[in-house]
Amino acid sequence: MSSGKFPTFPMGLTGQLHFRSSPGLDLLHFRFHPAQHLLGQRIVRHLSQRDQFQLAQANRELRTPVTSAYQLCIPVGKDAATDDRITETVRRYRPYGRCSSINFHKGVAPGRLRPSAEELLPLQQFFDQPWPQVTSLVITGGVECPDIGPLMVDNFPKLRNVSLVDLLDLAAISAYILSRSACLRSLAIIGEGPEFIGELAELDFTCSTLLRLEPDSVNREEFIGTISKHLGIGRVSCTFVEVTLFNHLFAPVNS
Repeated sequence: MSSGKFPTFPMGLTGQLHFRSSPGLDLLHFRFHPAQHLLGQRIVRHLSQRDQFQLAQANRELRTPVTSAYQLCIPVGKDAATDDRITETVRRYRPYGRCSSINFHKGVAPGRLRPSAEELLPLQQFFDQPWPQVTSLVITGGVECPDIGPLMVDNFPKLRNVSLVDLLDLAAISAYILSRSACLRSLAIIGEGPEFIGELAELDFTCSTLLRLEPDSVNREEFIGTISKHLGIGRVSCTFVEVTLFNHLFAPVNS
């Protein structure tokens, strides 16, 4: 039986956060068996990255369930480039991590869409070796990142599901991933309009991967009409997401 003590969050037995806070409760002490760690994984998802490390250090048997449950976030920007914790994060999570998230928003100078070489150092650290267990990857953009398509294909051999949000040159990146990722099952494009469909259709590529489109604020009839004109791009599913929900789901994560 393993245990840990960490700053608490209001949550129930399902591991889901409660909407109401718990004033006066400052410490969470939980116990669970490593062989039956489903509840533990649900709790782990709500801990900070520092607490993740402490939990993994507390017991070697917990290292695999902890690191496979946490969604790693690697920010890109001047503040992150000199943060030595990036190296430690990658070292600890690379062997076991199954879900990863890269956020390009944090720390990039306003008005400049292409990060400098120094600001991309965390990304280079992240991709310097393959991630053997990652099956799910989310990349949130707003900036230009050269060679991100080839980096994803070459460094994630078991990648099944990818979500891309607000990347520049998104159509070219999507076409590359769709045509080159051998194991990919679905590629989700979040928050794009009919223009993206047109740009993607102009590119020469073939794929059998499901393309999932989740536009946030578009004319639905126009969007569906655009898709129907370009059925040659492959299998497509479309989910219309309300703007308020979209903004909530993809708000920056502070770890």
